[in-house]
Amino acid sequence: MGKKAEPAETTTPARAAEAKPEAAPVQAGGRNMKKKLLMALAIFGLVGVGAAGGMAVSKMMNKSDSATPPTAASTSEQVVSDAAEAKKEEGEKKAEGHGEAKGHGEAKEGAAAVDLTFDFKKSFTINLLDPSGRQFIQMSIQIQSADAESKDLLEKNEVRLRDATLMLVSSKTLAELQNQGALDRLKNELRARYEGVLNKPNAIKDISYSDLMFVRQ
Repeated sequence: MGKKAEPAETTTPARAAEAKPEAAPVQAGGRNMKKKLLMALAIFGLVGVGAAGGMAVSKMMNKSDSATPPTAASTSEQVVSDAAEAKKEEGEKKAEGHGEAKGHGEAKEGAAAVDLTFDFKKSFTINLLDPSGRQFIQMSIQIQSADAESKDLLEKNEVRLRDATLMLVSSKTLAELQNQGALDRLKNELRARYEGVLNKPNAIKDISYSDLMFVRQ
């Protein structure tokens, strides 16, 4: 019985020694797993940071693109548009200026036409051809001259023109001047007398009366 107990004491330490090396690989594998997990987490963290950074950079790029100043092409187009608008406004102003100048020209022509009218300084009171001497005519006469030279001649010869008027009208009777068309015939006779005084044919365009009145005493 004493010999059988000895092998039991020798085998127990050997099994314990064999069990110790088996635990080591388990511990080493656990450490490797931990390292791999940490590395994976680190990689995921870097990836997340990179993605966030990429999004931030993308946003900055978008903002930069939106804030990008106008290109040279767009600037030139704006300059051309502004120049065209300015040219259009200038053309409109010129057109308005021509219209105003034309209006002034028409006004000057109208003023020139009025200036060609000659008025005797005094109206006429002329005794008609009547034995009793109680019939006479009162009137004012306006002469429309053909041009400025003719008007100048009328003004210079007003006294002679007045005498010619008195001589012609005083040779008419009241009945002659009151007949139909008598005053128109008188205009033609006065024109011939006036142009004879001026010694210039076609110097007078028209003759008109105003304030005309026949009087009997």
